[in-house]
Amino acid sequence: MRKLILLGVCFLGFSQFAQAALFDDKEARQQIIDLQQKTDTQNQSALSAISALEKRISALENTIKSQGLMDLLSQVELLNKELRHLKGDLEVAQHQIEVTQQRQKDLYKDTDGRLHKLETAPPPVAQPAPTAEVEAPVVAPAPVEDTAENKALEAAQLLLKESKFKPAFEAFEKFLQTYPNSKQASDAFYGLGSAQFSLKYYKAALATQQKLVMQFPESPKLADAKFSIANCQIQLADIDGAKKTLRDLIAQYPDHALIPNAKRRLAVLDSIKK
Repeated sequence: MRKLILLGVCFLGFSQFAQAALFDDKEARQQIIDLQQKTDTQNQSALSAISALEKRISALENTIKSQGLMDLLSQVELLNKELRHLKGDLEVAQHQIEVTQQRQKDLYKDTDGRLHKLETAPPPVAQPAPTAEVEAPVVAPAPVEDTAENKALEAAQLLLKESKFKPAFEAFEKFLQTYPNSKQASDAFYGLGSAQFSLKYYKAALATQQKLVMQFPESPKLADAKFSIANCQIQLADIDGAKKTLRDLIAQYPDHALIPNAKRRLAVLDSIKK
């Protein structure tokens, strides 16, 4: 009987243990199932998001390939074409500049050669011996009073007469700065322009002599200044300008000593073919 009771107690205990173990196993499996479902749901959401993102990227790539990239390539090709045209235009312009410069050099050489031949030929009447180069004549200064101003001008004119052109240039400039209102300012301007011409500062010499003509319309140096202007224009290959200047000089001062030289230069310039 005791054995039966013990067996019954044991059986009852085992049954309770088995039930508890079975309950714990079901709960664990349910938790595993829930976790698996939750993981699957999250994975599915992530896959959906990735798929949507891939579709957007693919759409953008297709757009770039079909439109944006083609437009960009077209713009690049158009810019390259414009660049090629600009390079071509630049080469043409450079060539034209070179041709123009060469023509000016040839024209100057031809003019200088003609003037040299003409001026070195024996003159029909007694004339001052012309120089081989086109240069503005230097007129001897008139006697003036012995003052500091006059001495400064005489010193500058003497330097010019001795062909010391750079010191003469500086001396005339200094005189005009020191005595801007001098009555002999036109003489100083003429001397300055002559020094500039001899130094081959042709543009500066032209501007100086033109200033003399504009500021001193009653100066006795006007004819000399205009003749110098014509010489500057010849050196600068402004043949039309030189012709006009010489014609005006001949018309305005028909009896001036420079007129024979002016006529000879004008004849040479008229004979030049453009």
